[in-house]
Amino acid sequence: MKLSTGRWVSGDDFFDRETELRILKRKILEGNHVLLTGQRRMGKTSIVRELGQRLKDEGWIFLFTDVEGANCAEEVISEMAKAVHPIHAISSRIATEMKRWFSDHIDEVSAYDFSVKFRAGLDTGNWRRHGEKLLRDCAEHDKRVLLVIDELPIFLINDVDERITEVLESLVHDGYLKAGDNGYSFPSRLLQDWWEARFRDHYEPLESRGFNDKQQGSVQ
Repeated sequence: MKLSTGRWVSGDDFFDRETELRILKRKILEGNHVLLTGQRRMGKTSIVRELGQRLKDEGWIFLFTDVEGANCAEEVISEMAKAVHPIHAISSRIATEMKRWFSDHIDEVSAYDFSVKFRAGLDTGNWRRHGEKLLRDCAEHDKRVLLVIDELPIFLINDVDERITEVLESLVHDGYLKAGDNGYSFPSRLLQDWWEARFRDHYEPLESRGFNDKQQGSVQ
């Protein structure tokens, strides 16, 4: 895959990821829900978009939504609804369920307005029910549907400072790190060499990430 500073690559710029595509496609065809994780700028979005386009060529419906900017579960569900909007059979069923917010002329509503109206009908008490119905409507469509939710882990991770502290404590407990007065260090040179080789291109010291003094402390 061609090195790019953009969000994703496609066409002739996408190459040399056939193994990953083959594995991912097999998992999807087997009916699995797949969580694709990894370092940023490693091509995750490009891979799922490429797979989506290939499945679309095979008769699937490919829906893509990015929830990086979502601040609550209701916003995630409304972004999913915006992705579903072009599929009239699904969006009409959603509108029927939420008559108060939709007119009978659902095909005249833009994807953005559809998302706004859908969001207006969600609250902390019903977002799960409407979200589950949206997914169920996708699953029951005549064609097979691939719904990709990009940047979901960013939305799911709350209380980042506390979670990093928990991770560091776990690494210390398991013997991968040891705590000291000046932060954390590796108990052996072997572990340090492995870390440097594994994360050389992606490592960013904790003190440069804006955490408070309690969490700061570089791994040495």
